[in-house]
Amino acid sequence: MLHNRKGKKEVGPTSTIVLLVLLAGFLLFILSIPEADRQEVLGVVGADLEPELLFSASPGEVFLGSKAKTTEQFELPNFELNGVVGSNDEVLDSLLILKSSVFSEDSKSFVFTPEIDLDTVGLNLNFFIQSYSGPGKLTVLLNGATLYSATPTIGKQIRINLPPSSLVDGINTLDFSMSHDGFNMFKSTSVTLSDVLVRTDSYGNALDYEYTFSLEENVKVNSAEFAALVRNSGSDRIGLEIEVNGNQLYDGVPSGSMLLDIPNSVLHSGLNKIIFSIEKGVSYELTFPTITVKTSDLGDALTYYFMISNSESSRIRDRRVSCDLKIIESQGKVDTVAVSLNSFVEEYNLASGSAEGDVCNKLVYGRNTLALSAEDSLELERVSITLTGSS
Repeated sequence: MLHNRKGKKEVGPTSTIVLLVLLAGFLLFILSIPEADRQEVLGVVGADLEPELLFSASPGEVFLGSKAKTTEQFELPNFELNGVVGSNDEVLDSLLILKSSVFSEDSKSFVFTPEIDLDTVGLNLNFFIQSYSGPGKLTVLLNGATLYSATPTIGKQIRINLPPSSLVDGINTLDFSMSHDGFNMFKSTSVTLSDVLVRTDSYGNALDYEYTFSLEENVKVNSAEFAALVRNSGSDRIGLEIEVNGNQLYDGVPSGSMLLDIPNSVLHSGLNKIIFSIEKGVSYELTFPTITVKTSDLGDALTYYFMISNSESSRIRDRRVSCDLKIIESQGKVDTVAVSLNSFVEEYNLASGSAEGDVCNKLVYGRNTLALSAEDSLELERVSITLTGSS
């Protein structure tokens, strides 16, 4: 940086050269990276790109030969999904006797700590009036505030709501007392209460159940089904939802026996997951739940590997592109080829000489595996996967 005689700053030749070198380096970097990455670096989003070839091969003959068929049965344990309101009782006293007269008055205090959460519906005090001789009144205080005051009635079950506004965090106190009316010193008042308890009503929180099962590597699913006996209680308008590997299998109100076909395309080699879920207000008990899967061994399939870059994965994940699989047949005795893409197996019909499909949901970042197999002699001219869409 130079200064002229008037004190103004001027850019020297060294600074200019450094700036030009940096600009040239950045330009070379931009020109050296693939077009898709270049669009992301420059921040050009939504621009249409030329179709990008992810994978291409000329397989020639694809022949599985003999294949073994297997039936696997997965027996789940019996389980219950519970979202109905249930009760939890804290017994304060199994038998409480209070007496009073002109000269004395019985009272009894109890402490309790309520457990309240988002599933709590309410709290209430319960007791049964087993005996009474009067005259007098039974009074119950909650943290010093009158909760109940009345002349007891023999054989009556009492249920008193505990209002949230009268409860405190931590320890709460209930005071019972029996008063004596009148001035007859020879007459007393007594009351006997049984099963004195605080009841907490809450929704059940067993709202989902998850089970995983594994299929052998390199197999094709021919058919699959789920069966169980179902018993429900609570609302008949709240359904049971079942998902397999993130795909909805069922959403309804079952009763009795249940038999569901599982689409072949949602199952794959390796670990699979089935999830059962409900909402609050209903309960479902499933007994003898069973998953039956019939598979075929793909044998020594013709296998290829290809890579997906971070930028390609990002566009696939954001659904900015379609992932077009194309298979072209040369000749063969069969018109069906099984394609295993990252353990997801799907059959394609080549009766017209070719077949296509979108496979975006089967691709992953990094290394991908594609395997081809057929039940009899089959020659394929080309198999390719192309990204089509925008940056």
